[in-house]
Amino acid sequence: MGTKETLLAELSVADRSGHLQQVHQHLIDQGLKYKAPSNSQTLLYYVRDSEGKEIGIAALRVRGGTFVFSFPKTYWQRRAMTVTTALAQISVADILEIDPSDPSSKESMRQLRVSSANLECLLRIIGSTINEHAAHAASAA
Repeated sequence: MGTKETLLAELSVADRSGHLQQVHQHLIDQGLKYKAPSNSQTLLYYVRDSEGKEIGIAALRVRGGTFVFSFPKTYWQRRAMTVTTALAQISVADILEIDPSDPSSKESMRQLRVSSANLECLLRIIGSTINEHAAHAASAA
């Protein structure tokens, strides 16, 4: 088992909600690849553009027993309004503050706690916003 598979298994055990595997599979079904950067406990989901450059589109982590979905800053910061619009139906209580002391968190433009109450909405966001932007990023040079 490789590093990313090991981390996925570890995060799946740490995710008390049991939703991590479902979200992971939905991201993979959208055509995203994933990796586990060696310096974090984060799964980064990405596409490659037409020049082969990796573009991080989403990230998953478990923080303190809480399953967290993240919009990586490098891609989404210039698209903040798109993220805000996509998250409009997610409870404000599930939107997490960026913790500047957490190295993984500071790479996020926005992150949310995944719960049973917002899982279906997140899966729709992945199927629409994430999928649309991943397709666009993959075709960009």
